[in-house]
Amino acid sequence: MRFKKFILLLNLLSMNSFAITEEQLARGVLSRENIIDQISQFNNYSYHQFIKNMPIYAYKITNNDINNIPEIILKNLGRIDNTTYSTDYFKKNIGSVIALQLRDNEFDFYIIDKEKFNELYIQISIHDVMEKNKKLTNGLINSKIGYLFSDNNSNLVGILKIEPVNMIKMSEVGFNIKEEITIESPWNEQTKPAGMDAYLVYESDKKSYYMVNTEESGLPIGYMPKN
Repeated sequence: MRFKKFILLLNLLSMNSFAITEEQLARGVLSRENIIDQISQFNNYSYHQFIKNMPIYAYKITNNDINNIPEIILKNLGRIDNTTYSTDYFKKNIGSVIALQLRDNEFDFYIIDKEKFNELYIQISIHDVMEKNKKLTNGLINSKIGYLFSDNNSNLVGILKIEPVNMIKMSEVGFNIKEEITIESPWNEQTKPAGMDAYLVYESDKKSYYMVNTEESGLPIGYMPKN
């Protein structure tokens, strides 16, 4: 456990100057350094390993013209955890995809980092997703993006994450479940709603954590335990 703490402190010391703004600080957004410092104070947490529970749909990012993405997708991008994406981040992820999921019948759309997409995901056919994830299929077909299915849009694809993900439960490292918490993430910021737990995932290349919110079951959205 001392080794874990040592690694966390090394990451904190090796970071470049953080990009969090004065406006974000005024709103109480937790910086990358805040998160790492908080985790380093705990010795009794453990990593929880999850894998994606089902294939999902995604929409390809083919060029840097945001207007090529359907308006309904852009309007709901990052809505679940109040994630915001900069134009630069969008451009850096040309060739990746926007994940299209549902949480409690609400759109859960987010950009998958291009490097992570190439490394951790495989593309599968739409028909495979229809067969293996009927709940998501029915939910999206009967939603405002249902027309993408009837139009046979070539940018609508199926994807599956094949790599296990190590996560830290926020409540196990001192974050209050009752409070709304907003953190600085690799793409900008994310928010955990009050009354819900969430998980943190470390991205070593960015020396930063991102957040995965939970379903009513307590599991991270779109994941199931590896074992």
